[in-house]
Amino acid sequence: MYDTIDNAFAPSMMTTTGSDLSDNQEKVLILLQIGSSALSIIGSGVIVCKILGSLNRSSSPYDRIILALSSCDLVSSLTYAIGPFLLPSETSQRVWAFGNNTTCTWLGFFTQLACFWAIWYNCILSFYYLLTVRFKVKRREFSRKYEKWMHLPGAIFFPLTAFIGLVGDWYSEERFAMLCWIGEVPKGCYDNGDCSGAMVAFIFGASTTVITIFSVVINNVFIYIFVRKNLRSSPPSTEGSFECECKSESISEESESESETTDIENSTTQRRSVRRQLRHEAAIQGFLYVSTFLLAFTPAFVMQVLEGVTNFGDENLPQMYPLLVLNSLLLPLQGFFNVFIYVRPTFKRFRTAQPEKPALFVLKHALFDPNIPRLSSSI
Repeated sequence: MYDTIDNAFAPSMMTTTGSDLSDNQEKVLILLQIGSSALSIIGSGVIVCKILGSLNRSSSPYDRIILALSSCDLVSSLTYAIGPFLLPSETSQRVWAFGNNTTCTWLGFFTQLACFWAIWYNCILSFYYLLTVRFKVKRREFSRKYEKWMHLPGAIFFPLTAFIGLVGDWYSEERFAMLCWIGEVPKGCYDNGDCSGAMVAFIFGASTTVITIFSVVINNVFIYIFVRKNLRSSPPSTEGSFECECKSESISEESESESETTDIENSTTQRRSVRRQLRHEAAIQGFLYVSTFLLAFTPAFVMQVLEGVTNFGDENLPQMYPLLVLNSLLLPLQGFFNVFIYVRPTFKRFRTAQPEKPALFVLKHALFDPNIPRLSSSI
């Protein structure tokens, strides 16, 4: 298992990065990557602005995690957009490579810093939903016990490894991706064959990526099982049952007591119904975030695994072209997907409160109106 992952994330043992793709095929890949990156920049930028605009009024652990994820995705999307142009023109055969070793080094720095950190925040988000949905941890308890310990490892690991790669001059152009990342470790080791680039690539990127993939899948399986069981075992008619022992000596007092008890039962039923809807809504949000993450990242992961287990070279790029197209299209898109997932609950509440209004009007309020309608107890 280790050997497969290690080879999958090993840097290309080449001094010149070639390509058997035609110029038109290269241009299609670049334009797709730029277009997807631009959409992701807009999506992540909207999320960042929306959350920052409401931090003075209210802030939740969920908002802070999404803010960090979107900030990393904003930088990583910009990295994807400019990556094809910053590749070193002396060694790269990419059609629009106008950079040099310095631009490639900084491109590798931001790849390690932002691209892999954005992937890691999907892992953190999955644990947030596991704790709040499956184990019913309250927001205040989550902030006090768990939140800082979730942010801290990434805040140390990714800046530190990015700077280590920068100082060590370990970044060079990747074989399949139009980016720079871990290459010769140490620099010049390809001449004597004593290189540690594969091990460094595993530590810097593969380890956190594999942990993230397993975490988001396993955590959401637990959430799905819990929500499915909870919905089946707690029908609305019995979920809000409330017992009150009220004894009275007169019929009038009994009637009044029954009336008050009924009001309390109705109020309790409504509160529990709302909590149930919120838990179900949070679970759906978690599933959507996981689905879009896997959709965006799967082509890149498949390419890395194929490279490791089949020894694909540049001469095989035409055979992989459909996968390369999917990668260029989907990898930068997570921020674009996330903005729709983030505003989805708010959009639904504004739509319920104003069903006669057009969709664009409702979307505008979902994005910019802080006065969000309360969730109805009806299902």
